[in-house]
Amino acid sequence: MDWNYLSTEAAGTVCKVGSTVSSLKVGDRVFGLIPGNMGNFTRSEAALVQRIPDSATLLEAASMPLAYLTALYALRDLGRLSQGESVLIQSAAGSLGMAAIRIAQHLGANIYATAGTEEKRRMLTDSFGIPQTQIFPSRDPQGIADLMKETGPDGVDVILSSARGDAMEEIWRCIAPGGRFIDVGRTDVLEAGNLGLDVFKRNATFSSFDMGLLHRQKPSLVAK
Repeated sequence: MDWNYLSTEAAGTVCKVGSTVSSLKVGDRVFGLIPGNMGNFTRSEAALVQRIPDSATLLEAASMPLAYLTALYALRDLGRLSQGESVLIQSAAGSLGMAAIRIAQHLGANIYATAGTEEKRRMLTDSFGIPQTQIFPSRDPQGIADLMKETGPDGVDVILSSARGDAMEEIWRCIAPGGRFIDVGRTDVLEAGNLGLDVFKRNATFSSFDMGLLHRQKPSLVAK
């Protein structure tokens, strides 16, 4: 990632609050998206942290904000994923991918996934119950053809993509009519890449966002 910080997330115990803060109190266990350097103390806007559920440890909580904020915003806000729709989650064995799987399962979606190794693909089946027939190699061009065989000619309703270049272009062409393509890889955006506009004839939409920028532009949205 291109953030100029040593860390992007934090979890800990509130030791001081500002005079106008009413949502938190000293002693609360909290976690959130708090870019900064490693240290025993950090400062954050109150809107960007939330209380940690009693069932979670500080270590578990510290690993969640970036992955879950990104997955929630991508699938719920931009993707409008709903029960019964199909979703393709690329690099599904990573932190963002696993968060996206949990959210997609909660929403009742039909999940397709890609992963780079046989071990990772097996983990997705063992840990998340995704059938092997709906998991594809992430670096094999044949995976695109196999995906379209599984989904049928219409393609996928929502695609959470981390691909770049030609690979992203191929995945983009798997979008269903009225589908929503969410780019979280950002490489082609930052490098001013090209996108096939003919796919928009399907009434599909393409979105790309940077959570690091979004949390500065719209902290109230991140808090939500």
